Amino acid sequence: MKPFFLIYIAVFVLVGVSCQQKRSHVCEISIDVSQDAEDSLSVYCYEPDYNRSRIIFTGKIVDGHLLLSDNNNTGVSRVAYFLCGEDTVAHYFVLEPGRVDIAIEKERIRIQGSRSNYDLFCFRNSIKRIDCERKRIKDSYLKDVRDSVLNEAVEMAAFTRDSVLADSVQHLLVKRIGRGDAVSRIIKEQYSSRLTQASWEKIK
Repeated sequence: MKPFFLIYIAVFVLVGVSCQQKRSHVCEISIDVSQDAEDSLSVYCYEPDYNRSRIIFTGKIVDGHLLLSDNNNTGVSRVAYFLCGEDTVAHYFVLEPGRVDIAIEKERIRIQGSRSNYDLFCFRNSIKRIDCERKRIKDSYLKDVRDSVLNEAVEMAAFTRDSVLADSVQHLLVKRIGRGDAVSRIIKEQYSSRLTQASWEKIK
């Protein structure tokens, strides 16, 4: 084989590898804000390699709609969040190749449009359902106390059911955080205060 042909192949391979490494995955963020909601917004993306948050956008949304585009050279899902106006509560979502749709209304915020964000939405709903059931048990228990109809059997049943539900929350958190993806990092950040010491040990 002639030397110049070998050189040609080597150059071709290097160019192919270089192009593959520089491949850009476009992430779009579509934001709609209702007329009665805060239209001042700051959007950030967390960069784990640098241990810092990078600003994607900050300012007012004109005419209630904003479309942002952010390049992702790795294709790996990342943690992102936004702040509304002077509010210090971060609204987390997953930024990944494709499009994320965010609707900001006065009473609620909806984030949808990607598999990871749907996964996050489903997990939060699972925790909410358990919390609602625990609240129902507590309210029923307190009502029985006020009505002086509480007996040992009812009290034990309520305690057992609540304990099972509390354990299920810990199980769900440990299992989901253990995956180590962007959704897991968001869940760990938002639900850290609810983790017991035993659960923390399992995560570590």
